[in-house]
Amino acid sequence: QKKIPGESPALEKLRTDVSEMLLQFVVQVFTQGEDLTMKVDMDRKAGDLGVGISFKGKNGTELAKSIAGLGTAKSMGAGMISKDSVIHMNINSVIPATARKDFVKVFQEGINKSIADEKDPSKKGAMEKMAKANTPTLESGNMDAVMDVRKTGNGKFAFLTAMKISEGKKIEEVIKLLYKDLPDSEKKKLALDFAKAGDTNVHKVDILIQPADAKNFGSEPGYLAISNDMMLFAGGEKSLSLINEALSSSAKPSPIFEFEIAFNKAAGLLTKEFPDAVEVAEKIFKENPNSDKLRLTLEGGKELSLKMSMKSTVLTFFKAADGAKGK
Repeated sequence: QKKIPGESPALEKLRTDVSEMLLQFVVQVFTQGEDLTMKVDMDRKAGDLGVGISFKGKNGTELAKSIAGLGTAKSMGAGMISKDSVIHMNINSVIPATARKDFVKVFQEGINKSIADEKDPSKKGAMEKMAKANTPTLESGNMDAVMDVRKTGNGKFAFLTAMKISEGKKIEEVIKLLYKDLPDSEKKKLALDFAKAGDTNVHKVDILIQPADAKNFGSEPGYLAISNDMMLFAGGEKSLSLINEALSSSAKPSPIFEFEIAFNKAAGLLTKEFPDAVEVAEKIFKENPNSDKLRLTLEGGKELSLKMSMKSTVLTFFKAADGAKGK
């Protein structure tokens, strides 16, 4: 491969290994692949629309084994879906071992440079401790993360983000160490050990919310929690309860990638692009409020499949919302 000017040896190695893995996968697709299927479903009576692309490897091949392995892991994010979720997205995968080692080297190389450039001894020491605390998470290679937006009882929204980590308590210790060196003006924005969620400390974070966003999310602070295997941040209306709920949830079987949005419930979040989205949604989804979902998944197992499904009323909603913009 052509060398990129200014590229570090670690980054070059990562780029080379990723390119080789992609090339190997392409070769396996042509030599070990069996069926590639594209399916379009349209049920006019039920109003269902679906598109799917699936692919599988020949029995006993490395490709088939790799695809099967993608369908076995459980995800913490899958356990955080609620009946009140209006937008939910989670990813559940593992970085291949070869690329994982290179990725850690690139991370360490970047951190080492930042540490070397830092002149303040106390900040330099804190950066070194933070890098060391984050290394176990990077070395694990786990990509288990979730973003969930929910509608509260008074019509506003709250959001939750979370990711799987390793040795989280060490990360929390470093955050508390960094806090000690913050100027008083910044310390006021963070209240350590504000609350408890089981055995996990919850820290309150003052976040700047724009007036336009306050209409949907309110003006409450955000909340950060770090257990030994999970880092969470929640914000918006009554978001502290989301931290408690998430920490008590259990991992469940999950696709590699999952995204779902309920446009009727999420209409208030679309008003920047479609000013009349709420009114249009109320009209379009009035007869069937649950016909507002669009779902996208990438799954492994017997086959690798990418699927999209939605109700035809979703298309009707977008057409009407876009048309209302010109009135």
